[in-house]
Amino acid sequence: MILAGFARRLLQLIPVFFVISVVTFAITRLTGDPSALLLPLDAPQEARDLLRADLGLDEPIWVQYFRFMEGVFQGDFGTSFRYRQPALEIVLERLPATLELAVVSLGIALIVGLPVGIIAALRHGTWIDNAVQFVAFVGQAMPTFYTGLLGLVFIAVNVSWIPVGGYEPRSLRHVLLPALTLAPFMIAIIARFTRSSVLDVMGRDYVRTARAKGVRERRVTMLHILRNALIPVITIIGLQVGALLGGAVITEVVFGWPGIGRLAVTSVLQRDFPVVQAIVMLTAVAFVVINQIVDVLYTLVDPRIDLYGRER
Repeated sequence: MILAGFARRLLQLIPVFFVISVVTFAITRLTGDPSALLLPLDAPQEARDLLRADLGLDEPIWVQYFRFMEGVFQGDFGTSFRYRQPALEIVLERLPATLELAVVSLGIALIVGLPVGIIAALRHGTWIDNAVQFVAFVGQAMPTFYTGLLGLVFIAVNVSWIPVGGYEPRSLRHVLLPALTLAPFMIAIIARFTRSSVLDVMGRDYVRTARAKGVRERRVTMLHILRNALIPVITIIGLQVGALLGGAVITEVVFGWPGIGRLAVTSVLQRDFPVVQAIVMLTAVAFVVINQIVDVLYTLVDPRIDLYGRER
């Protein structure tokens, strides 16, 4: 039943992918002519025309689009203008670095954000609650690039085993500083949503009824409050995962992290249309799939909810 509902939801998203493909294709073409960057400034017009023909840019725009979509259905996003390699292959080479950064950042955010939000809600109105809210507001307001620069100045410079930049697969010392740069913003969001959700559930009738029946406070908190407070928290966590997989652009650029976010910036500046299109389409797929997984998690947390968000 869950798999059938999941499949139906994916089929309904085909129009979304179509719109994304059209918008992505159109916007990349508005950035300019790639031949202006791939050839010397004094290159003759004949050379530019030959290059455009070689890249398939001399055809009508609608022909280019249908050729692009034909390749997408076959898993081919075209050949990179700059690297002369399949665009999808280039993106997939950078994907593990982004996944590693995303997993570590999200792990830190969950380990810190969830308990802090729960404690703030359970200590509502106390100095602990006020302190958590203040720190959360600061964490959300702090720009990521500024957090990264502070990390470089105060951590990497003073802690010799943490490198300033670079990448080494599955290396904690390389991923730690970029992850700590991304984590504060996510910690603040998760903590605030967790606090709000727990406070909302604490005021429900079934919680008051359980306490009136003499159910132990720990049991009330674990089974009645936290479980029912998870649904909006799962939603915000899913959105954060999608954003991370889309590429933490600023963090990757600041730390020289070879992920898809940094690749996206480079490809846009170089007008490498196939690579940009591949990144955007894969990011859209990641967002959609993660949202579907979040919907499935709803049914596991609360069996009364089906995949369409309705209570059974």
